[in-house]
Amino acid sequence: MFSPQSREEELAEIFAKVQIGDDDKSRLIRAMARMPDEAFPAFLKFVEQLYKALSEEK
Repeated sequence: MFSPQSREEELAEIFAKVQIGDDDKSRLIRAMARMPDEAFPAFLKFVEQLYKALSEEK
């Protein structure tokens, strides 16, 4: 049986995959990691609006 991963272990696994990946999701996560802190609130608002719009289409 596997024991549940801690949050730190889970994030380390995700970031390890992102570092070697060249798919769209990996590139997006790397771009977000390089984003200046002051730009993140506007980006997050955009993502929330996009998610809401896509959810309403279903």
